[in-house]
Amino acid sequence: MGRARSLHQSFAVIILLFAVFNSAPAAATKLGLSGGWSYQYSGSTAEMTVGGISNLASSGTSGSLRLELWAFGSPFKGARQLGYRLATYRVDPLSAGTAYANVSSGSVAFDQPPQGRWHISLSVAEWDGSDWRTRYYILSDSDQLMLCTDSDCEVVIADSGATTVIISTSRPAYTVDSEDTLSLSAEIVAGNDTGVLADAYITASLDLGTPFYLDANLQWVSSISAAASNFPLASLSVPNFFGLPITGLGQGNYQFSLLLSVAGQNPAIAANQIAYNAVTTTFKAANADGSGISFTPGVNPFARVDSYYAFDFYPFVSGGLAPYYFKLGTAGGFPPMGLVLAPNGILSGTPSIETNATFVVCAVDLGADSSCKTVTVSVTDSGDPPLGDPTDPDPDPGPDPDPIPDGEALSLTIDSATCSVGERFSWGTIIYDVINASGSASGPEGSFINGVQCSAWTDCERGQGEPASTTWTYQSDTYVGTPQSFSVTLTGLGDSLFDSRILNCPTQ
Repeated sequence: MGRARSLHQSFAVIILLFAVFNSAPAAATKLGLSGGWSYQYSGSTAEMTVGGISNLASSGTSGSLRLELWAFGSPFKGARQLGYRLATYRVDPLSAGTAYANVSSGSVAFDQPPQGRWHISLSVAEWDGSDWRTRYYILSDSDQLMLCTDSDCEVVIADSGATTVIISTSRPAYTVDSEDTLSLSAEIVAGNDTGVLADAYITASLDLGTPFYLDANLQWVSSISAAASNFPLASLSVPNFFGLPITGLGQGNYQFSLLLSVAGQNPAIAANQIAYNAVTTTFKAANADGSGISFTPGVNPFARVDSYYAFDFYPFVSGGLAPYYFKLGTAGGFPPMGLVLAPNGILSGTPSIETNATFVVCAVDLGADSSCKTVTVSVTDSGDPPLGDPTDPDPDPGPDPDPIPDGEALSLTIDSATCSVGERFSWGTIIYDVINASGSASGPEGSFINGVQCSAWTDCERGQGEPASTTWTYQSDTYVGTPQSFSVTLTGLGDSLFDSRILNCPTQ
């Protein structure tokens, strides 16, 4: 039988939004990867290594480069293909005829893909002035797979001749409430497992939330149910085996999956899984033309060298099809070294150098409509600036700065942060969750809090004559999934305070 042999175990969970792998060519660029390569991961971090990155062009200099680790449902073919970007590592440009040898990313952020069986690829991408373009890629061994459950991943070697499955929909996108029907089709290519007794599980989930199962009566149910049980595996094609009316379905990204497992065994255990495949289809409102989403960050955040920093862009988005995710725009520019923009909208990390970094942040809604804004983050040195003439052996520091009045130093507290169900469809699944939070803050005149509602400060900025302290509240729609996070930032007197909470949001 085509059982998998375990090689490696990881720990931890993180939800990842799917991306489109872009491999548009550029004739003037000749980049290559060479030598052995590997990746290791544990929890939320990973390390990538490769023997060399080469610029094979005869003249010129490449753009900025980036190693990228990807997971695909089928082996990458070098064309546009849906996949999950697991990790990235920035590399400086390369002059023609030169190379970087023995490249290692060190510890970088790792995003675990959803449940499934994934083929891994390492690629080098180049910034061409408007977007990252894949220039060269290497596939993992064709027999190597990454098997992921909702909580863990495992790298395995699959026996040659393993069974494969494909599930597909009649179109990649639909308009909700139209007089239309989504059709599901499936194909099984039986390998060495031909004749093995198997169970088939077909699921549907909205935005990677709690799955519903298609049972033997072709009804969607919330409990784990097999669509077919105890049947001998054989190659077959089943076009349009199920039709799903669009009317009544909500907006979002629906994932449909097909899993074959050993008959009568727990399908959640990787060792019992024979083959898996998934497809994502977008459901979009008829009037979702992009005009409804608004992103107005409004302020230019600032940070300090060698000090942890975080800024949340999520509260500055409204309209469109909430909830939203975030990405860097294609108009050029990057956050300061050490800061990373997460899909949930939080820009965080520890900056390492003084800089004024200007870049573009895009908020994207469930209908894939976006609003992009240019943002500048100023990073200042963490030490105090020199006073007086630095060449004077006894410099005069000048007048003392105005002291902060008693009780007006920056302070920030989160008193409560909860996550609850916002709304459900008539057939049970959650449309979205809602985060509610409250707390208090204090600071001198000019202090402000991002993205919340304040009781005593006008537009959450302390004006002249307003009290030193205020209470604040926050409410926002969010994705269906656990964990989620809430964060708040208070800024004043050239400094800032940040606090956050990890929330367990309902998924069923």
